[in-house]
Amino acid sequence: MVNNLKELYEVGIILRGFTLVNYIIKNISVKTKKEVHKDLRSSFISAITQFVEKAFQGSALEYLESGDILFIFITETIQAGDFNTVENILAYAICDKKKNIDKQVEKVKVKLDLILKQFIQRYNNENFTIIDKFQDFKPEIEKFFTKK
Repeated sequence: MVNNLKELYEVGIILRGFTLVNYIIKNISVKTKKEVHKDLRSSFISAITQFVEKAFQGSALEYLESGDILFIFITETIQAGDFNTVENILAYAICDKKKNIDKQVEKVKVKLDLILKQFIQRYNNENFTIIDKFQDFKPEIEKFFTKK
């Protein structure tokens, strides 16, 4: 399989500061020379997106730049069966930053939106305290970002 968005490193879904499922296309630690634990990264992404939403009254953080790395986000809501509440759920992508960031962000967000909607449709009203059960969604993410 071939990555049809060559700049991508990773795509994943986050809830409550934890990565429910992620698909690693290329290992980002090779580029950054640093290894960051996925739960630490997920907690940061959750915190910064919640901060923007609260501080700027409903605005959503679309992307974040760090050097030549770009973090792209999309947020939806999902009904949690374990707490019987509606919660924010995030899909993210980590990629190399290109010259035309707006075009790159829109291209990736279209796929993230499709992935997140499919995840929500499949797992709405689930118990989100057992994270391992979401690993079976990894092939679905892979389909969106690879082609034969």
